[in-house]
Amino acid sequence: MLWYSVLIWGFINYIISLNIKKYIKFLLFFIVSLLFLSNTKYFITWEVGRLFVNRTIPSDYKILNKYLIKNESWMARILTIPKDSRRMYFSNISPKITMEQIMEIYYKTVVSG
Repeated sequence: MLWYSVLIWGFINYIISLNIKKYIKFLLFFIVSLLFLSNTKYFITWEVGRLFVNRTIPSDYKILNKYLIKNESWMARILTIPKDSRRMYFSNISPKITMEQIMEIYYKTVVSG
């Protein structure tokens, strides 16, 4: 957020230093202000509730997690394709690995030599 304030301040100083008419400077300020004020629309119209939606764990994940916890005595890796999910169960006995990690290992061993 701090970088945006530095960027805006630098842009304002740049516009002030230009040798153009005042109404063109005002128009540039107005256009830039609209860009940033459009982000506050949700707070002004009280639509901010749509941004913060409660997320629940899907029932499929719950069933799979219960199964993996119940059968944790046997050694197994959990392959997630293409990337891992934050809801997926894993432990030291049953670690998770992604297809992305497998392809990275494959690339390092086979392709790179």
